[in-house]
Amino acid sequence: MAKIGIIAPVPTEVDRETIGGSLAAKGFNRYPGTKSTITPYKEYDGTYRTGLDPDAMYLKNLPDQEREIEIKRIKEAKARLEKATGIKLDPDSPFYNISSKDIKTVERVVLTETGAAFNFSDPFQEIQYHFVRVHPTIASSLEAIRTGRAFAGAQYYVQDAETEVRLEYNHRKELNKAIAAYEAETPTRQRQICRLMNIPVDINSSDEELYNQIDKVLRAPKMTDGKHKGLNPVKVFNSIIAITPETASTMDLVYQALQHGVWYEKAGDIYEGENKISDSVDDLVARLLNKAHQDELLALKQKLRLKQSV
Repeated sequence: MAKIGIIAPVPTEVDRETIGGSLAAKGFNRYPGTKSTITPYKEYDGTYRTGLDPDAMYLKNLPDQEREIEIKRIKEAKARLEKATGIKLDPDSPFYNISSKDIKTVERVVLTETGAAFNFSDPFQEIQYHFVRVHPTIASSLEAIRTGRAFAGAQYYVQDAETEVRLEYNHRKELNKAIAAYEAETPTRQRQICRLMNIPVDINSSDEELYNQIDKVLRAPKMTDGKHKGLNPVKVFNSIIAITPETASTMDLVYQALQHGVWYEKAGDIYEGENKISDSVDDLVARLLNKAHQDELLALKQKLRLKQSV
């Protein structure tokens, strides 16, 4: 049986009190009968985003493992489809210029409220599928929507069960590794990690409370506040545990000083009272790590002890 490529509507939360919710309850994310026409996307350099170009710029934005798999799949599909059709499918091929009147060109695709299906037994349908799946308004997967990598207004996504399973597997594997790494740290180090991930920690915070909080943050699609807002929480966690203990400890002290009002941040600068003491948090951390400024580090620790004892 020939493979079927599917571009499906993005699932919508069901809320029957709204028009969108009533549509979602019927499996739609737009009114029945409404359509969206997709043609090959033209890049700034005049080439087309075909979905069959192993050197395409958008591939550089994919995670390493996903990019390797995608390039391998592209090379296989391009060679096979060029042989089946006798048409060059390079990104500058006139075949993708649908306004051309002189030669046969690819046909535009109409997506309805239920999306579209492409039968790969017809090589021309498979070619259509490839240019649609990489169109910037189409999400590459539900995972891409979940992690914020897809176009914010995407109404359709590539429904590829094999890819979804692989991406979900990779996500869960990385998540479980992060949780295991957290569990392997000492209680003191765990508190540092939580503070550096913008999780509130005070003297009364129990290990169990912090574990629940870090687990919740790591499982979220993205960081919701603080300096890491919008970033992937697992990647933020991995970047933190990769920091040397000395650097992490100093960063933690600086963030505690800001949290407890020893210092405050204004337009990126760091102040103590009316006096500006640094151009940025990063510069301040670097200075406190310098052996020549250990007196400042000791003074900071003393100020924090006084603040926390009140």
